Formats: sequence, structure tokens, C-alpha cells
Amino acid sequence: MSVDVLQTVAVDRAMLDHYGMEFVSAAEGRALLRAVVAGKMMNAAGYANGALTFALADTACAYALNSAGARGVTLNANISYLKAAKAGMTLEASAQIIKLGGRVAHLEADVRCGEDRVAKGTFTFMLV
Repeated sequence: MSVDVLQTVAVDRAMLDHYGMEFVSAAEGRALLRAVVAGKMMNAAGYANGALTFALADTACAYALNSAGARGVTLNANISYLKAAKAGMTLEASAQIIKLGGRVAHLEADVRCGEDRVAKGTFTFMLV
């Protein structure tokens, strides 16, 4: 199956806008997204809600998969939050395919703010 990443990004526009995500690139099983932490994404403790970080990592994985010509949905995810993000910080999520099988794909994602790693995740996608 051939998947056009830019077409997927266009379909995802409302979700991307909700989280303030910007598609940067996707090719050869890798993808990169960016988001500036907005005030609306802050939790009561004054840090970015983990949902933003997770959504960045998950979406980067989906686009990495799309860039390899496949489409899938998240079957399992494990994310470790390593550093809190604050309002105004720019987060970048990079993802890459580790293994693309016939029914599932395994991916890794890394979320950073500059040189600082904010989160690291592993994802399993069911191919559809």
C-alpha cells in the first residue's frame, strides 16, 4: 500500500492544530514533528501536560510508518517522561521504525527540547 504522508498530515490538520504541532519531515521510516508548549497545554503543576508529549511521539511514529508506505494504528505504547516541559519550550519528536513486519510495526520515538531529552517511547502499531 502506498501512503502519501502529506495527505495524511492534511487529514490530521485539526488534531495537529489542537496540539500546536508542526510537521517537519518524514522519509525512509523516520519522521520529525515540532510543537511549542502553549499555555493551554499546561497542567495544574505548571508544566506541559503529558498528553502533548505523548501525542507528539505517537504522531511522529505514525508518520514514520507512513513514510515507509504503510498505515497503522497504535496497538501498544510505553513512554518514559524524563524532564518536565514548560510553557514556551519548543519540543521536537523524532521517530523511526525498528521493525516493519507483515501485521505489526515496532517504532521508537524521542522527544527533545534542544539537547535535553524530555521523553523516550516505544510503540507497536497494527498495520491496517
